[in-house]
Amino acid sequence: MNILEENDLFVFWEEKGIICCLYKKEKVDLDMAQKSLATRLKLTKDKPCKLFLDLRNIGYITQAAREYSASDEATYMAKATAVLAPSRITKLIANFFLTFNKPKMPFQIFTSKDKAFEWLKSIEVK
Repeated sequence: MNILEENDLFVFWEEKGIICCLYKKEKVDLDMAQKSLATRLKLTKDKPCKLFLDLRNIGYITQAAREYSASDEATYMAKATAVLAPSRITKLIANFFLTFNKPKMPFQIFTSKDKAFEWLKSIEVK
């Protein structure tokens, strides 16, 4: 695991050619979602990437953060996103997001990191 950036909100690392993010806070608001995007774009130098998001610490995502996360701005250069939702709560949050704020790129929810990476590896990035 190659840590790219870490702060009090999240840690980004690169693993097997995939940009990964672990959110550290229980609540994701619009400001945190915007900072996450800015960090990803800085780290990838605005190049296409596959994303792995680890939501294990998250208990709530505000409506503004959900709407923003599904926007064209927030999904810019993200070619596919796999979300790790290992608990019932995080899986419920991720499914709620998909129901009301479906992103325009391939997006899947997983309870296993290995399965998430397997799926991401099957997605072609141009």
